Amino acid sequence: MGRLSVFSESGVPHSGCVLEYGGAVEWLSFMPRPTTFWDTFPGGNYGWIDTSNRGGAVSSYVSMWVKDDVLVKGRNNTLADYYSATYGLFINDCLSFSRDMVKSCKLSGGNAASFFPGVYVLQLYQLNQGVVTHYNSKPYPWKR
Repeated sequence: MGRLSVFSESGVPHSGCVLEYGGAVEWLSFMPRPTTFWDTFPGGNYGWIDTSNRGGAVSSYVSMWVKDDVLVKGRNNTLADYYSATYGLFINDCLSFSRDMVKSCKLSGGNAASFFPGVYVLQLYQLNQGVVTHYNSKPYPWKR
């Protein structure tokens, strides 16, 4: 059984995912690649998929059980959708990436009304009670 964690970061609001399956831990999030400030707004510039470990900035998270095969398929579908996507704040951004990952993994993903990553983590916790393994507890499950 795999696990999908969705996190929010302290500082500049950011959301991303930690996937655990087959003994591996993978960090994924969607980031802007701006050349100017205005590139972060809709129609601005291409985004990129960040795979760096962002554990030091995590401020809140929720972890949910997902079958390995469903998690891998959801991962692959989400990465394919965002691989060459344009970054657009509030439309196609880090939070929409996390939301699409959750929905691609057949979990309740909430709605687009959550603009803040910390609020979205709480929403996921409330919507997925039957599969939540951890919620804002330490040590983080991906460090065990």
